[in-house]
Amino acid sequence: MRASEIAVNQLYSNNMVKEFFSNKNGDVVIAQRPNSPLIAWIAMTLIARFTSGDIARYASILSTGAVLIWAGLEIVYGASLFRRFLGSFVAVMVIYGALS
Repeated sequence: MRASEIAVNQLYSNNMVKEFFSNKNGDVVIAQRPNSPLIAWIAMTLIARFTSGDIARYASILSTGAVLIWAGLEIVYGASLFRRFLGSFVAVMVIYGALS
């Protein structure tokens, strides 16, 4: 075992950390296959970056909406506590960015 594996195993043996990253079945859930709102956010963000005018403005609005929908889904249905916190963090940052 390498030192990094030992450190991860020791960290993971802490029950609080284990529960933070695990779903109800005990599986570690940090990343998953992207769902529809996340794919829409990526697509709209790319369109907004590489176009201009009304298309870029509408794509930017749609990307914000898509990422907020994704964040809401993570907050409500996130597989682990980490995913719920991630959704909350993203929602707060997007709203903060929109208000500033």
